[in-house]
Amino acid sequence: MGAKITAKFDGGCKICGNEWNKGDDMFYQKDGGVTKKCTDMECFSQQGGSLKKGFTKAFNTDPSHVIITKVPEVKISEDTEIIGGLWKQYFRKAHDLTKEVYPEEDVSSDRFGMIRQTVINQLVAMAGVVVNKRNQD
Repeated sequence: MGAKITAKFDGGCKICGNEWNKGDDMFYQKDGGVTKKCTDMECFSQQGGSLKKGFTKAFNTDPSHVIITKVPEVKISEDTEIIGGLWKQYFRKAHDLTKEVYPEEDVSSDRFGMIRQTVINQLVAMAGVVVNKRNQD
């Protein structure tokens, strides 16, 4: 497992190019001689780095970085309800496909979520191709 550490030296990520200075917070993990490090949690995860479950929730506790979600009070149209139902189907299918193709991945991990999102995007793109093909026939 990796950890959030304070950088001892200036450096930069070889994957995404993020730079850090001595004293900055960063993620670090060393496994069998392979070092994974970055200031960006998503990049760190893509490198195969992982932290203890729940660790990242306390990563940024500065109140100025809290995101306040404002949900508008609006009526949801029938068309939007249909689209929401389709999205649920794509999500479920993408989840099942990701589990099938990557059985070793923890379904609660960021990496699994990123792969699943890619599969959702691919399914939606392929659906567009099918619709276009049907319209041509």
